Parts: sequence; structure tokens; C-alpha cells
Amino acid sequence: MRIGSMCIMDAATTRCDDCHEKARETQRPGLPVFRASLWPLFRRMEFSLFNRRSNRSRYTTRRVGHPAYMLALLLATSIVHGDADALYRQGAAVFESDPAKACGLFVQAAEQGNVSAMVGAGHCFETGAGAAKDYAKAIAWYEKAVAQNSLKACEGLGRIYASCENPEFHDGEKAVKYAEACVRKNPRNGDALALLAAAYARNFDFGKALESATKASRSVDSIEQAKEIRSKIERLKADEPIPSVATEAWVFEASNRGNLWATVLMAKRYADRKGEAYNPRLAIQMCEKAIGAGKLSLYALAGDVYYFAEGSFLDLDKAAEYYKLALKHDCYEKAKTPVRVRYLKCFEWEAKNCMAAGVRARDGYTYSAEVPSGSDIYGNTTYTTTTVTVQPKPEMAAFYFALARKKGHPDALRMQSTASTGRTPSPRNAYKDAIREADKYREGKDGVKKDPKKALEILQKAFGEEANGLLAYKIGHIYLHTPAIRDLPKAEDWMLKAAELKYGYGCNVISMFYSCNRNAPFHDGAKALRFALMAVELSDSHHEIDTLACAYARTGDFGMAVKTQEKAYGLAKEANGSAKTLEMYAYRLELFRQGKAWAIGMKPKQEEN
Repeated sequence: MRIGSMCIMDAATTRCDDCHEKARETQRPGLPVFRASLWPLFRRMEFSLFNRRSNRSRYTTRRVGHPAYMLALLLATSIVHGDADALYRQGAAVFESDPAKACGLFVQAAEQGNVSAMVGAGHCFETGAGAAKDYAKAIAWYEKAVAQNSLKACEGLGRIYASCENPEFHDGEKAVKYAEACVRKNPRNGDALALLAAAYARNFDFGKALESATKASRSVDSIEQAKEIRSKIERLKADEPIPSVATEAWVFEASNRGNLWATVLMAKRYADRKGEAYNPRLAIQMCEKAIGAGKLSLYALAGDVYYFAEGSFLDLDKAAEYYKLALKHDCYEKAKTPVRVRYLKCFEWEAKNCMAAGVRARDGYTYSAEVPSGSDIYGNTTYTTTTVTVQPKPEMAAFYFALARKKGHPDALRMQSTASTGRTPSPRNAYKDAIREADKYREGKDGVKKDPKKALEILQKAFGEEANGLLAYKIGHIYLHTPAIRDLPKAEDWMLKAAELKYGYGCNVISMFYSCNRNAPFHDGAKALRFALMAVELSDSHHEIDTLACAYARTGDFGMAVKTQEKAYGLAKEANGSAKTLEMYAYRLELFRQGKAWAIGMKPKQEEN
């Protein structure tokens, strides 16, 4: 039976109805299902009812059933399955013209046990044909059909886990499991091999993905399909999953495994100043990693990171170095941006020319230009001379002076200090004085009376002058751990600010806040996982890995929680962690193996509620 372009396997034969329609014309609706699934049960019932050996005086030992009873049971079973089969066939008949009605009929038939209808319902929810797209419902129906040995349901599950539009449903291991089942049944089927290639890619195994895709390109029937698969092969060679949508966790794991596509994607995410993940330090790390793997076009991106950075990370000298490398390798032509086009042309200038350009950009200048003013009696354009004033451009001036300094001009450093970019680096360690002063009031040391409110005032004033992640963390810490002014919502707000400013320990603490809080209303597994991944990106010590394990546990993914906690325990042991730390890690590991999340207050050798 075909629904649109999809062929659905028959429940009893697991073979296509269209291929065996003539053989089924003489069969009564529902009877094959009865014979295949209920006949053994019926024979056992018959034997138990009419072959009782315990009372031979009333019942014989021969298998003799009451004819009326047997007929009623047979008719009832045939009617039930016949109705389900009829509903499924009605749905298949109207699928093209009225997919919504077809979906409803499939669901009704599936609820009565029709396996083909289960596949049809899963197909509707997977593709959005006749119903709102709902991958959870599609998976539920496909799994029920797989339990009845449906090959098409295996294909549907493999498709969802490998390449559905919502990356939250991607699961490489499950995708490979179901795709391999399809290939075992049809080892030369191009569609099954292409699905297996996508599944391998989603499971980080791009070597096997390429192998399967190559086999698929040789097994398809049409030229169009072969072209499509060859284009996918080119993407797989670049370590790109198909489709190229993935969760942040997948991209992070793929990058750790050396996936070039994921590394480039993370570099771009970290370099995006408007994005939530903006982090210039990590952007440079990812750029260097990708460049080392041969992605030379990221020289220009690395230059942009240094050029556009705020605060202490602003470094025009390093920006000039990366731009020069981009020019040397002819990379900027492949991805032009105004910054690259504007500045890369001046790298071949001499130092004195860079200085002259810097002075002009710093002070502004005027020049004469001829502009069209009309036309003469013959229709020729006439021009008039006018004076054009160019306003000062301090950013350009700073760049030119930095370039002149790089070329060895003796006055470049002095001139660079005269070009105010409006983005000058903040005075280093200025915020640390405020932190030291606040700590005196917070802890009551150096003869100062303990006053946490005064400490908050000092820190908040310093934060107003310079938004710094450590300052935000210190303020949140006071709200979280000082009983007199304890305020969990405010602590949450300030820890979030610390995480947004890419302060590593702030990411760690806010993740624990959402995953391990004593107060259950604050539990949020998704947020905990997001900030734990950010913390691991900033530092991958055993503390951050432990936090990540707790976050996985709070989301309910105890498999990943166990793996991650085992890694944290191993790292702590290698780093000669304290006995108390190892004991706590071992305790959490045992909890995760039992399917329980950890919260603050739960300790080793303590009874669970």
C-alpha cells in the first residue's frame, strides 16, 4: 500500500501490498492477521477449555471444541481486525486528497492494532502531512510498529534520529541502530544506504558515512538521486552532518573529536558580537585550531575578533598580523567584508605611508573634487569643482598607527596614543581594588566592621563603571551565601550576568544553581546544561566536568550523566584531588546509576528520602 510516495509494509506479511495484491484478493479482510497473531493463542484457549484431564468423567481427552463457541470467537476476531484494516485502507485512499482525514483514520486503525496504520500515523506526524509536525508522536507510533517487525518504521526512526529538522531529537547511536536494520534487510538499496550514511555522520563516524554514501550513489536508479548523493558526499568530506543542523552539545562534542566543520562553526559563534555565545578568547582558540587543520580563511575572522573586541582584548597589532596572513594566503577574496576590503590594501605600504594615513584619519582632511553639475547644449555632462570635507576617523587612525608600529616606525607608539578609538582598553586590575575593598566589609577584616550591604554598594558601583564577570559573580555570591540579605532571585540575576560576561566560575555556579538547588522550583535542566557546557568550554577541569554531569542528571539523561561523572572522577584522581572530593564524586556517580539527580544537602552515607 502506498501513501503518497511512501510504501508501507503489510502487518502480516511485512511485504508491500501493491506487490502482492493478486495473492490477497481471495483472502478475507483481517483473517491473515488473525492467523499470524491470534491463532496460537486461540488453540491454547481451546485446549484449556475442552481438554481438561483432571476430570475425565465429564471431558474427553480429545481436542473437541463447541462449534458455536469457536465460530463466535472466529467471527469476533475477524470483525475487529477487519474494521482496523478497512480504516487503514480508507485512509490510504484519501491521503492525497485529504491528508488530515487520512491521518485521523490511520490513528484509529493504529489504536486497534493495525501495524501499517501505525507506520502511516508516524509518517503523518513526522512530515506534518494532515497533522501538526510532532516528532515525539511520530517516534511513539514508529516504535509500536517496530515492535511488530515493521521495516518501514525502522526507516522512519532512523530518519528522525539522524536528520530531522529539530536537532533536539537527534541521536546518533539510535539512528545507526535503525538504519543498520534497514540495510541488513536491503543491502543494495540506495535509500537505505543513504540513510545509514546520515546516521553515521550524526554519530561522529564520518569515515563510515563516506563509505555508505559512496555505496548509495552506485545503488540508486535515477541520475538525480545520484547527483544529490554526490553533493552529500562532498559535504561529508568536509565533516558536515546532513542536514547541517545540530545542538550546541553536538557541535561541542564534534569539535572535541576534531571535526573541522564543528570547529569553524564554533569559531563563528564565539566571534559573533551580537550572539549569546560571544567570547573572543575562545573564538581565537577555535580559529587557530581550524587554521591548523587547513581552514586558512579563518585568518581574516581572527583579525576581526581582535579588531572589534571590547576592553582589554582589543589588540590592533594582532589584528594587523592576522589580516596580513589573510592577505598572504589570498583568503579575504573568498569572504569579503568592509573591514577587510578597507584595511588589507595598506599592508604593502611603507611605514611612513601608514603614519601619514593615520594622521589624515585622526585629524580629518579636505580635498577638491569635480562633481556633475548639469549638461551643455550638446548634451555633454558638465562638472564643477567643490571642496569635500572628510571627518576624523579615530578607528582607522589607530589601525594605521598600529600597522606603522609593526613596520618599525619610531613615532608610531606615541602617535597611536593620540588616536582615541572610543574603545580603548580598560585600566587593568582597576576592578580588583573594588573587590579587595568589598571583601573587607563582607568578611569584617583589617579592623573594618562586617557590613555585607556596604560590600554590595562598592561592588555594584564598580560594576556600573566596568561590567566585569568577576564583579557580577561576587555580587551574586553575597546574595546567595549571606543569610542576612539572602535573595535567590537576585543571586540568580547576578550569576546570569557573570555567565553572560563569560566568567567561567560564574557559568559553573549558575549551572549548579539550576541543577542542584535545595529549592526545587529553581530546578531547570535545560538552563543547567546550557551553562555547564559554557563552563566546560572555558575550563575543562574536573570541577566543570562534575557540574556538567549534574546538569545531565537534572535533564533526565542519566546515561550521559554517568559517563561524564566517571570522567570527572578520573580527572580528579589524576589531579590528586582531596579524599572528600573523590568521595563526593563517587557518591554522585552511584546516584546517577540509580537514576537519581543530586541536590545540595545530599551527602555520602546519607539515607535518601
